[in-house]
Amino acid sequence: MPKIKFVNLSFNCLAEVLEVKHGSYDHLKNLVLNGTRVTWSTVQGLIRLLRNLEELHLSLNEYKTVDLDYSKSENRNVSVKKLHFTGNPVEVWNEISKLGYIFPNLESLVLAECPIRSLALGDNRNSNMETFPKTEESEDLSQDNENMNNQEVEETTSVDEKGNRIFSEGKVNYDRSESESESSGTTIRSSHDPFRKLRFLNVNGTLLSTWDDVERLARFPALKSLRIQGCPLFESPREYTEHERRQLLIARLPNVETLNGGGVISSQEREDAERAFIRYYMDKPEADRPERYSELVAIHGKLDPLVHVDLTPEKRVKVTFTYGDLVEVMKAQYGPEEMLYPNKQLYRYNIRNGDEIIIDSKLNRFVSTSSTTSSIRS
Repeated sequence: MPKIKFVNLSFNCLAEVLEVKHGSYDHLKNLVLNGTRVTWSTVQGLIRLLRNLEELHLSLNEYKTVDLDYSKSENRNVSVKKLHFTGNPVEVWNEISKLGYIFPNLESLVLAECPIRSLALGDNRNSNMETFPKTEESEDLSQDNENMNNQEVEETTSVDEKGNRIFSEGKVNYDRSESESESSGTTIRSSHDPFRKLRFLNVNGTLLSTWDDVERLARFPALKSLRIQGCPLFESPREYTEHERRQLLIARLPNVETLNGGGVISSQEREDAERAFIRYYMDKPEADRPERYSELVAIHGKLDPLVHVDLTPEKRVKVTFTYGDLVEVMKAQYGPEEMLYPNKQLYRYNIRNGDEIIIDSKLNRFVSTSSTTSSIRS
């Protein structure tokens, strides 16, 4: 089948180790292996064989770890751009990072419904992630990284020629180039290091529960589109309205252009979100303010609190009733009460505190009119 372009083997049982035979599959671009429980050794063989593969589906295969040997260059596949990994019970980001090293040109990654608890890297010693493959990009910058890493990672800062702050892991730099590498060649320095070209990421239904993970997403240098819904961060407790949640996300993700499948974020929406972000944290203790707060204050300045306007309609008002020489102050209550004429509900008269209602007797008016008419006739 030398001209085949698309293969879907979903939900066929491929749990046994399969022998991958060499052949000509230069036209094969899409391979779907969802729900097959295909072994990692088989996947590794396919990755090495299908050098023109662009899209790979490995969802629902009960993977708890990623057992791929990324240390050898021949095991990496530079043609794969899209990877679907939905519904696999992987919990730690170290395992997901292996996918980034196996597919260094990955642009789209779907991790929906994976129980990932954090984007933070775990203990490298326990996750077999002590080393990772050197790429041409990381080798070109190895000397610069050595100089940058002479100090502790958490404390390293510098300023570029434009005056922008540049931080290592633990500090946020939102203007990273795709070729920039924080790695010294022996250990993983950041969650985003394996995903230098990732433009789309779906983490719907994961177990991300802190804003720290959103700030880690802001460091992915090429990320432009993000889906992040159904996570504990937003669902429990229900601290934010949908509008507030979107604003807090946009303000933290300056490079993301589309969020949760919506349209492109406009400059006006971004500015409104960043200002709302400043006001949200301005009354909180300084220790509780994220680093993004000071960055946005530097852009927009310190903002005045919004004036609280209570638009709740009054339920009780004080009005004056005047009937001839009799004046009486009464309390009226809004509600479904009706006046005798013209049969309107009371609230439709827009009554306010201090208003006066003058009562004119129709009987007196009729008597007075009759007397005047009689006098004219006589």
